[in-house]
Amino acid sequence: MSVNDSTVAFDSFLAAEPPSEGRLKLLVAAALCPFLPGWSARRTREIPLRQAAEVHVACVFLAILFLMAISVVWSSETFTTAAVRTSFSEFSRDLAKHWDEATLVILGTMLAVEAGFFALALLLMPWGAVDEPLRASFSHALRRVWCQSPHVWLAIVLIGLSAMGIDRLGDAWSAAHPVTYPQMPQPPPGMQPNTPESDAFDQVMDDYYREHNRIWLEARNAKPWYLRDEELVPFSLGFCCGLWFFVALLRAVGVYRAAPRSTRPPLCEECGYDLTLMPHDGRCPECGEPVVVSLGPEARLGAPWARREGGRLRAWWRTTCMAISNPFALGRMLRMRDPGTAHRVFLFMHLPVVFLVGAAALPALALAMRNVAPETGSGPPTPELLLVALVPGVLCTVGTLVLVLATASLRGLVHRVQDKRNLLPGAIQHCCYLAGYFVCWEVFGGATGIGAILLGLQEWFRDWFERYLPPEFAAFELWTISNLIWLLVYLRIARTGIAATRYANR
Repeated sequence: MSVNDSTVAFDSFLAAEPPSEGRLKLLVAAALCPFLPGWSARRTREIPLRQAAEVHVACVFLAILFLMAISVVWSSETFTTAAVRTSFSEFSRDLAKHWDEATLVILGTMLAVEAGFFALALLLMPWGAVDEPLRASFSHALRRVWCQSPHVWLAIVLIGLSAMGIDRLGDAWSAAHPVTYPQMPQPPPGMQPNTPESDAFDQVMDDYYREHNRIWLEARNAKPWYLRDEELVPFSLGFCCGLWFFVALLRAVGVYRAAPRSTRPPLCEECGYDLTLMPHDGRCPECGEPVVVSLGPEARLGAPWARREGGRLRAWWRTTCMAISNPFALGRMLRMRDPGTAHRVFLFMHLPVVFLVGAAALPALALAMRNVAPETGSGPPTPELLLVALVPGVLCTVGTLVLVLATASLRGLVHRVQDKRNLLPGAIQHCCYLAGYFVCWEVFGGATGIGAILLGLQEWFRDWFERYLPPEFAAFELWTISNLIWLLVYLRIARTGIAATRYANR
């Protein structure tokens, strides 16, 4: 049997509903959700929220038990069965003695976790939204977030085991390579401050700290790379697991699903008037807009990028320009039913540029400091600096995705109250098509950030501002105000484009 035949047979096994009402299918999909989020989401997209909640509660409970167990093992002085048993006994006695406080802590932790998952579902709600009631979009996002809970449990296990392993390796290395530090000198009895005796003792203390730091630095350099900064390994692993979880959630929430359509009368695209039984060659009785503009075959064809109008490059350029300069016209093109995935592709095309611009900020700052302010001692970008520069690049990329999702979710909720309609499909499309705006904004933010830092080092700037407020704070405020203007412009553009989708018939 070939690999494809095995895959088809396995999918057929999961698709068949066993007597246990899909429990086995749910368990298999939950176990594979960290590695195959889209595949798992397609196999569990129709399960009730109750079953998804069961998976979620079980994973939260297992995570709490694991954290308690690893804290017990970690607190034991030696990694032996007797030491772990002793630590567990002491931990059990503490829980029994302070059961009320422990219960409150556990319940508070679970409530905080639940609040975080609900907030995550609200944030991701637009990503997989279609033309449906708003509660259906939220239910889909919450189902996917809950079903992805095994991913969180796996990340907690990996981070906890890595932290404990690094700590054990560090203890073993210290035991095998003992380091002797000089004894701290004690002040002479009756020493008075601001005397020759105290000055001599200060010099002795300086020599002691200098020698202590020298020995510590030599011992640190002798350690393996993973022990030099023990906290960096679990922190980096946690950072990668967080990215892994976020990307898997986007993949799971964005799976295609045949959701029930919302039924509504045909509306005028200009004013929202009911055009039921109106001929296509007529006009809206309310505003005079031709009916064919709202109901004709040329209405709501989709963004130029979705239709690849005039080729990919031309369609990209026209969509980018329309999203920024004429958002209302682009909003009148977007399709609410069957929004497709073209807007997601458009956004993801720009994310590598966002990453590179964010990652270039630190090396560019180091070069600018070297050329403009050589007295600061900033050298050229080193391999370590380039490695650290990946962090702001990733943060800028994730921040762009979060801002797109948050804007679409917020505007969708606002229009649900104002217009009694779920505009999440149009909101997420228009926010994704503003990816070019994000690239320009990030370039501006990076340039002004570097400029603000260099400006804060100039003597004339410091002399002029230090009479009113700290120069560093003044430079930061200039950068903040300029970028706040970009944010307000973005929110206004997004509001205009999303509002243009409220009377969509397609």
